[in-house]
Amino acid sequence: MPHKRLPALKKQKLYTEPTENGLIENMEIYQMEANVKVDAGICGFKTKITATATDGMTVEWKIESSCDIIKELAILLEKKLPINAIQELGPKNESLIKETARPLLITKGCCEACVVPDAICKAMYVAAGLALPKNVLLEITGK
Repeated sequence: MPHKRLPALKKQKLYTEPTENGLIENMEIYQMEANVKVDAGICGFKTKITATATDGMTVEWKIESSCDIIKELAILLEKKLPINAIQELGPKNESLIKETARPLLITKGCCEACVVPDAICKAMYVAAGLALPKNVLLEITGK
């Protein structure tokens, strides 16, 4: 099995080291980004998610979609940013992403099983370094 390539890390100066006045200077950390393209299925809508974690835990994202409902979801989720990916990974309650998405999808007449909210979660996990990037495949046939 070939070796998988990890996502590129961007070096950013976000923190600084301690000085006499208590400030920190010249400490660099890495920023990870995950990009996900979603073809949602029979509806024909496409979505692009770019998730970025600057500290391996706190994630922000940009969501572009041809679906008006997903555009509305993106606005709702943007109001909750940044999100702690570690808390989302093992929440005591439902994921904040899914908790926000489910009622919107239902009230707007969209399929509650829409794959976009899960894709947002996956992008967040990869950006935070909690999962490796790998395609997800659903093959659906009817008989």
